[in-house]
Amino acid sequence: MFRSPPLTFPNIPALDGLRAVAACLVLIHHGSYGRLPGGWIGVDLFFALSGYLITGILAAELSRTGRIRFGRFYIRRVLRLLPALIATVLLAGLLWPITPFKSPTPSWLEAAAAALFYVANLVPAESLGSLSHCWSLAIEEHFYLLWPPILAVAWRHGGLRLAIVLAVSGMAAVAREIALKFQENI
Repeated sequence: MFRSPPLTFPNIPALDGLRAVAACLVLIHHGSYGRLPGGWIGVDLFFALSGYLITGILAAELSRTGRIRFGRFYIRRVLRLLPALIATVLLAGLLWPITPFKSPTPSWLEAAAAALFYVANLVPAESLGSLSHCWSLAIEEHFYLLWPPILAVAWRHGGLRLAIVLAVSGMAAVAREIALKFQENI
């Protein structure tokens, strides 16, 4: 029986550049207090690229070893994201007293907890104050939590084809939600 060689997933500098463009679009939008559009495009682009890159890394590992080392995967995510998040939460705490809020002053401790436990997308944005942008990080973390086991099960029971069908189906569902959200804002 012929077996294809294991997948490899090279570093693609152009994708890093696109992720930087996406992050800049978000920063420009927030820095202009919403007067300059483009933040949603940056978020959507960043989500799509992150999903592609994580799926490629996981598929390469599955191809090489037949499994995903979940502990290693999640530790790498924590080491990559948590230090910057902690710094952001602490800075927001320092600036909280002088931050203008659109609603009654939210509790910094509640907002910090929602950000640090990656549930900022599950609470009203008004209650997050200057940490309201953490909703996107929470969604990304939910993806990191759910996608690797789904991909591993799909790989085990149907191989690469089933994994690709699941990935494309997931992307189609997300694209539909984005389109519906866009129509609501028109």
